[in-house]
Amino acid sequence: MSELNQYKTEFLKYLEEKGRKKETLKNYELYLDRFIQEINCSTISQIKTKRIKEFKKWLTTYRDKYGEKIAPNTKNYHLIALRSFLRFLKQDHDQVLDPKKIELIETPQRKINIVKQSDIERLINSPVTENSGQNKDKNSLRDRAIIEFFLSLGITVSELTSLKKSHINLNRNEINLDRTNISTLPLANPTIKWVQKYLDSRSDNNSFLFISHDNRTEEKNKDKPLSDRSIQRLVKKHKRAAGIPYEVTPTILRNTCIVNLADQIKIEQVNYLADHESITATKMYKIAAEEKLTDKQKFYYNYFKEVIKRLTKQ
Repeated sequence: MSELNQYKTEFLKYLEEKGRKKETLKNYELYLDRFIQEINCSTISQIKTKRIKEFKKWLTTYRDKYGEKIAPNTKNYHLIALRSFLRFLKQDHDQVLDPKKIELIETPQRKINIVKQSDIERLINSPVTENSGQNKDKNSLRDRAIIEFFLSLGITVSELTSLKKSHINLNRNEINLDRTNISTLPLANPTIKWVQKYLDSRSDNNSFLFISHDNRTEEKNKDKPLSDRSIQRLVKKHKRAAGIPYEVTPTILRNTCIVNLADQIKIEQVNYLADHESITATKMYKIAAEEKLTDKQKFYYNYFKEVIKRLTKQ
């Protein structure tokens, strides 16, 4: 193991002891691995301004196997992780590059995009409806439950893919999430109904809640969750089927949930639900709610009203 990899392991352990979220630790490990491997750094002394410039160039030119670029904000998350790592190293090593010399990449001001109120019902019903006569196969039932999860809980893709069947309490309409500040969240009755329908359609022994039902890969992935990429594709598929002309992604579905809740419950409760590390981040959703939500008789509130009611009591 190289010197930097050894320090990286110590750094991640330090963050874990400080109570950082598992998702944050996972991302920091990925970002630091990319720096160490792609820029070929193995020792502290090799971390120079020139290497940082090379890493920024790599972040700009990188494409994944689908040809996708790294999002502007995610590029800066890489640099923020590297800054934090250098601050950790500087506690015992004076020669480490000053973290302040790592300047972030300029990005456009973040916009919080959401699904329009008039489109939410069509999107939810796109995979399958109660009385539509559509073929209620496992994929359709799964996709319906996934869209419901995003819109009623505001969870992230990584949280969704890590869910196991044991995390769901169908009798209490609750879900257990592995978060730093929260363990149990209420589920909407419609969401519970479609999760139950989906689980009833399955006869496999896979422990994960949402899985692939592709016959070509089912045996290979017999105890693996549906991939992040598959979830992104299915959301895109159903936004097209619903006739929605603008972009809809899992992040936008999460935003839709948080913005709608920010219009109904206290900012502290929204922060609790969204699992934001800073109340400042949550306030952006409150502002977005004031700007984007005008019609108070919304499908969203009627559909998920018992979740809002239970959150208000917490």
